[in-house]
Amino acid sequence: MVNRIFLLVLLTLVMPVAAFADTAVVQNTGDNRYKRVRLTPEIYNHAQPGLTDILIKDQHGNTVPFFINNYAEAVDVLHRSYAANQIYSFIKYDATYFDFAVAQPLPPRDVVANSLAIDTNSTNFAKNINVYGSFDDLHWEFVTSTIIYDIDGMSRLTIDLPQPSRYGFYRVGILNNIENVAITSLTAVFNESTFQRKYFEESLAPPHTVTTHQNTTIIEINGLRNMSIAEIIIVTDSMFKRTVRAAGRRHEIYNLEFSDVTLSNTAIPLHGYTSRDDTLAITIYNHDDAPINIQGVEVIYNAHDLIFDGGDQSSQFFIHFNAPERTIAPIFDITRYKDRVLLEAIDDLSIETIIPADSHEETLAGFDYGFVFNIVVYVAIAGLLVVILVKLKRS
Repeated sequence: MVNRIFLLVLLTLVMPVAAFADTAVVQNTGDNRYKRVRLTPEIYNHAQPGLTDILIKDQHGNTVPFFINNYAEAVDVLHRSYAANQIYSFIKYDATYFDFAVAQPLPPRDVVANSLAIDTNSTNFAKNINVYGSFDDLHWEFVTSTIIYDIDGMSRLTIDLPQPSRYGFYRVGILNNIENVAITSLTAVFNESTFQRKYFEESLAPPHTVTTHQNTTIIEINGLRNMSIAEIIIVTDSMFKRTVRAAGRRHEIYNLEFSDVTLSNTAIPLHGYTSRDDTLAITIYNHDDAPINIQGVEVIYNAHDLIFDGGDQSSQFFIHFNAPERTIAPIFDITRYKDRVLLEAIDDLSIETIIPADSHEETLAGFDYGFVFNIVVYVAIAGLLVVILVKLKRS
């Protein structure tokens, strides 16, 4: 009973002066230390510009360090190999030379190689070699020198070229080849790895209105505040080619169908444009043509993840946003080692529900403070009576 009264007193003192933000409730699942939550359009729409007001707290009210991530790094690997046929071999002084012609691919194209892979039936050797290249099997150019070996199960039979080469012929000379090491095959290889950042994208079919005034059609799309928009796609079955204006830029969209081909591009690229207003307008210039039939609008936007150290200390997490007083984003240590965190196993969590700040205010408005005040007064009087009775007995 005393604990309940204390709680009521605490609520009476704290709740009327508390500043509330919108709250997204996230259920903690998974066994991994790090957690990831993707932000929803509702959070973008109500958060402060730049998402500066976002905070994460656990079920105990402790602030949880986090960072915001909007991309994944991917490695694109290009691998091509071209077999080569041995066309000649000869011995000159103490070196043995092997000539190879690279087989032309189909369809024909330049054979570009940045390494050569060789095979041999010989074992237990280590040899210095010289590599030459030719375009006509007559005039040879020095390419590189290196060592090849096969010793106790360890081998190095790949020759790295100093730069990508387009030779149609290769000559490999094995120096001081008293062991008669022979090259049985050669393959020209091209390997290239490209690191790219692939930004997260989500799609949305937001509410919109379409109005036509004189020679223009205006599409007003709602619910885009604070969202980084990659592109907007107009869904239509009309045949047209029109100029549109969106976010201060002009673009051309078309949807053309002929007997032998269909040409369609109704996407308006906005390249990450972030709207500070809830509504974004698109103007279509019809000139003297009839307005096109707008069946729908699809928005592709750049998405963001909150990544944080969740562990197993909390069964729920709470994302707080829509707090105008928080204009500077918090800074946590986890941001400084986020590249390492992104290599770890991460649990994907989802937002269960969003509690608007208005609901907190409604709860407070319906709270019976008079009842609690009366209880506080009665408890205070009772406490005084107890103190008086104890002092009387002692005297």
